[in-house]
Amino acid sequence: MVKVCYCLIFFILLSVTAHGQTDAANKLRQQIALQKNDTTEVELLRKLSLQIQATKPDSALVYAQRGLELARKLSFRKGEANCMNRIGVVLWKNGKYDLALSFLLNSLKIREELDDRLGMLKSLSDIGIVYSDQMDNVKALSYHFKAKALAEGLNDKMRLGIILANIGNCYIKLNKVDSALTYEMEAYSIKQSLKDTVTVANTLSILGDINVKLKHNALALEYYRTSISYAVKNDDQSSIADSYNSIAKLYSKQARQIPVFTMPTRL
Repeated sequence: MVKVCYCLIFFILLSVTAHGQTDAANKLRQQIALQKNDTTEVELLRKLSLQIQATKPDSALVYAQRGLELARKLSFRKGEANCMNRIGVVLWKNGKYDLALSFLLNSLKIREELDDRLGMLKSLSDIGIVYSDQMDNVKALSYHFKAKALAEGLNDKMRLGIILANIGNCYIKLNKVDSALTYEMEAYSIKQSLKDTVTVANTLSILGDINVKLKHNALALEYYRTSISYAVKNDDQSSIADSYNSIAKLYSKQARQIPVFTMPTRL
């Protein structure tokens, strides 16, 4: 009965969150309808793409492409780079890595020409994530460290915390546990200082992975469970699934390590 009630509450929360996201998307659509092919419309199309990418990825791609076409028509280079990056992210989330990289790298090139350092930081970070998803973590690190330098130069602690967490994730994939722990703990420290309850779930999950490698299973479970609690509050479905899968793998691993005892054969 308790499990049923919990599931019911969870789905109610999801419904409320989805309703809120729909309202936000509808407001953006209304604002777009009031624009007249200007730079503001480009930014609104980009925002709408971001708002619906999790639930309607095909539509998210269409809106980002509309923004790109309009930005090019207006010779709005910053908007062009922003929409290209947006398209790259949507393609990456749908597993189209090569095409995603093409858009992200072209976005980075424009941002470099404009000396848009915040934009460059975002592109570098996204490119690093795509390479990491393709398990090319050495190349991913080269982009993450460039993003890290920009975040430090801009004194952008929020994005620095995210980038440090991504660096730690690359190192754990490369089985460099000490380096992974150093960067992930630094990321966690920054997120605690900023009271960041949104992106901390991912960092906690990675800390769980690191402690599994260190054979600190009890601590790993604590990190995973704490990650889930934050993720549920923020309706972060990706982090929820990731941490639950990690817990399942850990329990499965522990089960395989339990010795099997058999009764002695009687003569």
